[in-house]
Amino acid sequence: HLLNAIQSGQTKLQNVEKLRLDILSNSSAAILTEHLAHKLEVKINPQTSDLMIQQLGGNPTLINSIFVSAKENKLELDSFQNVQQVYVDSVLGKRICNYYQTIFDEIAPNQEVRNRIIDLLANVETKTPMEIWRKRLNLAEKEFRRVVNLLNFYEIVRLNSGMIEFSRENESLGDYVRSTYRLEIVGENRA
Repeated sequence: HLLNAIQSGQTKLQNVEKLRLDILSNSSAAILTEHLAHKLEVKINPQTSDLMIQQLGGNPTLINSIFVSAKENKLELDSFQNVQQVYVDSVLGKRICNYYQTIFDEIAPNQEVRNRIIDLLANVETKTPMEIWRKRLNLAEKEFRRVVNLLNFYEIVRLNSGMIEFSRENESLGDYVRSTYRLEIVGENRA
């Protein structure tokens, strides 16, 4: 609520600044996984901790979501199989999916536009001319700029010299885009 109020300007707060936190370093993310494992009483080991850190790119929100999901499903995170089971379930419709859906809902409240964005992200080359995005999204100029700027703000894409580049190094985002494309746009079964 607070972030939306700040972004829309409909707030009574004065001189509010957003503080963007960097992704955690591997050592800081390892401390976080140890803390979450202890706090939520979920078993981990150094190898599965490293797997989560690498797969989730050190994102504290996503790391926390894996631990909470494991706790809810009464699973330990002390095997690669369990980590992947929790991760896949989370990407395909639980916490990680909800995390990214919230972002995409803000970027494009219209489902049709969201689907076109997901289609572009799933199918375009790494770097694509902005004009291709403009044509495929079929939005008015002002709305197109808003959408592209929010995609850049949320680090889904990078804007560079008239090109739009999908941030492929974010594995969980890539998995979300591919699974959403297959399930919601192509209509494949989850299996």
